[in-house]
Amino acid sequence: MDRKILMNAGIDYDEGVNRFAGKKEIYEKYLAKMFDADYMNILKDQLQEKNYADAFRTAHDLKGTSGNLSMTAFYGIICKLVDELRSGKPQEDISALYDQACNLYEQARRAVLSLEK
Repeated sequence: MDRKILMNAGIDYDEGVNRFAGKKEIYEKYLAKMFDADYMNILKDQLQEKNYADAFRTAHDLKGTSGNLSMTAFYGIICKLVDELRSGKPQEDISALYDQACNLYEQARRAVLSLEK
């Protein structure tokens, strides 16, 4: 994978590789797997249904996985969304937070997928 392309997409490649004991191949495998499922659409549906308990769990899973993969830009915004959902009654405009998270997730996805070709 091209480190610079990933860094430009908000992924700290060096930190991610370090989290995987310096094993680039394993890190890259799990980074690519992050985009196998349609987590952001699942989260979108949960938010639209105001199913905040499930949305919290989905967002929390995304937070943990993105943190472990050093997807720093996405991680920063998904943390804010998780914090809003934690109470079960979000106070902030969660649709704006979701849109920001979705944009950063998509940017990272495009970068990773462009490198797999």
